[in-house]
Amino acid sequence: MSGKNERISKVISTADALEILEKRKKDGDLGYEQQVSYDHVKKFAKLESSKTNKLIKQITSFGVTEKSAVQIADILPIDVLQLKQILSGEKNMPDPETVDKLFKLIEENRGKS
Repeated sequence: MSGKNERISKVISTADALEILEKRKKDGDLGYEQQVSYDHVKKFAKLESSKTNKLIKQITSFGVTEKSAVQIADILPIDVLQLKQILSGEKNMPDPETVDKLFKLIEENRGKS
């Protein structure tokens, strides 16, 4: 019975979910849940998958966890306060200078939709 009930969890961005669901949609019809998920991610994905993944790597280089980096890349916070709220879940909150650098990085990518 080993391995049957084991699941590997990986945090993925909205853009990655959209890419996966678009591939499945081309292969055939989506089930109800998949269609609802597809409609949602299509509406809320702000960047292309490749740009999102690049941004996530840049964010994690600042010492932010992958989970928080994905949230930041999905939301693209509009101000420093919103960014700090996302980062509040981190064990080691980045210093104010790092937060400012992160926000500048996010602003640069917000315009690249």
